[in-house]
Amino acid sequence: MQRIVPTLLTALLFSSLNGCGGNTPPKIPPTDNTQTIPKINPADTLMASGEFEQAAQLYQKQAQNTDAQQRAVLQLKAADAWLQAKHIQPAHTLVKKIANSQLSSTQLAKKRLIEASIAIALRQIDQALQILATEPDDDAQKIQHYQLKAEAYQLNGNLLEQAHALSDVDQYLSNPERKIANQKAILKVLSKLTETALTFLQPPQTEPLAGWMELALVTKSLPFEAQEIAQKLQQWRDLFPNHPVDPGILSEMTEQIQAVLKPINQIALLLPQDGPFVNAANAFRDGFIAARYTHQGAQPIIKVYNTHGHEDIGTLYQRAVNDGASFVIGPLEKKNVRSLYQYNITTPVLALNYIDQTEPKAHFYQFSLSPEDEAVQAAERAWLDGYTTAITLTPANSFGKRVNQAFQTRWETLGGKFLEAQTYATKDRDFSEPIEALLNLDESEERYKTLSQRLGKIHFEPRRRADADFIFVAAKPLHARIIRPQLQFYRAQTLPIFTTSHVYSGTQLPAQDQDLEGIQFCDIPWILADDSEQLLSKDKLLALWPNISTRYIRLYAMGIDAYSLISQLPWLQANNQTYDGRTGSLSLDKSMKIHRQLVWAQFKAGIPELISYAPKIEEDTLAPPSQDSIEKPVFDTPLQ
Repeated sequence: MQRIVPTLLTALLFSSLNGCGGNTPPKIPPTDNTQTIPKINPADTLMASGEFEQAAQLYQKQAQNTDAQQRAVLQLKAADAWLQAKHIQPAHTLVKKIANSQLSSTQLAKKRLIEASIAIALRQIDQALQILATEPDDDAQKIQHYQLKAEAYQLNGNLLEQAHALSDVDQYLSNPERKIANQKAILKVLSKLTETALTFLQPPQTEPLAGWMELALVTKSLPFEAQEIAQKLQQWRDLFPNHPVDPGILSEMTEQIQAVLKPINQIALLLPQDGPFVNAANAFRDGFIAARYTHQGAQPIIKVYNTHGHEDIGTLYQRAVNDGASFVIGPLEKKNVRSLYQYNITTPVLALNYIDQTEPKAHFYQFSLSPEDEAVQAAERAWLDGYTTAITLTPANSFGKRVNQAFQTRWETLGGKFLEAQTYATKDRDFSEPIEALLNLDESEERYKTLSQRLGKIHFEPRRRADADFIFVAAKPLHARIIRPQLQFYRAQTLPIFTTSHVYSGTQLPAQDQDLEGIQFCDIPWILADDSEQLLSKDKLLALWPNISTRYIRLYAMGIDAYSLISQLPWLQANNQTYDGRTGSLSLDKSMKIHRQLVWAQFKAGIPELISYAPKIEEDTLAPPSQDSIEKPVFDTPLQ
């Protein structure tokens, strides 16, 4: 309650009382503008009820007329309330005003958590991790500390550290429901790592994370036979007897796997055996059969059905089912996939192309080496590398139009600015015209002509645009070997180039590919990062079949993955997990389409040099900060 300043009437009253009684009047305290906050603060009540914006405003109002220490505490509460209300800029502005000297150690730790939250909201991940380098002492704050670290690592694509942070959260959780949810989150994150990463990056066995990584390996190596799962989980428990995993998670995992895994006795391949797509189909078929012969355990019967010239693909599918097929692979051509999608599907189908549909159809999966997926990952890679403005150069055909649209859509969804697109004719061998237009050199030339007419002869040096951070190029090797030198000629030698797997033939040709120096591209692990000692490695397959056409080399890997996916698909669908395949880290979306997360390489001296696996940006991390948060935070050095 605010103290009241005495009025003249009050003063006269005290004077008359003094005259009558002769006693010394009560001493009136000096006037100030401070206020005492009630024990039950209405702002706290607003905060508890989820009315964060009103709570923030009230905290700030209370902080205006109080002492320095109370002001700092109320400002801290107001900043937290603004953050909860998703108003980042007011929170950032306010947190900078808080006097650290007036806060206790627990309150200072709370301030760091708020600062880290703001940095994460504005995608300042390095800054957030710097702030989070100091661990709080309070256990409740430790939970939020490690949760924020997990969120930061998720945003920069570091899945292993994200899982590590969630594992640290686990030891401080006491609520059973929260603990189980957190443990499931650990396994979900780790399932996105490759088997190689899960095997070779494990910490010492005494650390809980080692057990989580080994458990994730169990779920990524599902057999055709469901009875093997219980045995594998028991072996895991024997290896990690004191691991903190909730027993219910292991039981649930066993039940889910056994429920989705069904015996596969016969597989039908719906593929063209002649016609324009026969070579692609044969490459896929050979990879599929090679995977079948190297599979340990029961080997199903494989029957091939010719789709070329067969008008009714539904009838052919039904014939395969009547012949005893437990699973159908194919068709390959998009028109046949579209036709089969309209058919009543009772036996599972893995179609080998995408069609334009978003509604899932029971038992109907789609798998494709989609160039659009690669364009999306190029956008994500550039975004994670810190670039914000893009230009594109793609072929003037349907392929170029599709990849450019996929790139632009994803880039703008991420928050990037798309500046300009140009196309080139694939029949040409000189791309100077679209390159000059893309780099705004034509506009520079026009400005020179205008000035020359006014001022006479002047020195002129054309300048390319400076607003583009990088360029996305879609090109096959022949065209890329021309485009990159021409970009250099037109003063774009410092402009990073991102592209898709189409830039690389799949075979090392350093003499021919030296003109691709510095270009970054995504491709399947089987091409760039495969273990040459594995039975189904690219090197082993090329030695076995030396006449393989490099044009279809990636389809062999697709055939290998298709065979493995037969046992993996129900599990991927039920648990939103990934499978470590030859064509990438494979996941299933809501429309039953399989997507590939690829690896990234960069040409150096004409040879692709592996950079890393492509981090996947989760959809729930894309929500932009509030519109009032235009200014990016610059914090002081984190408190030690």
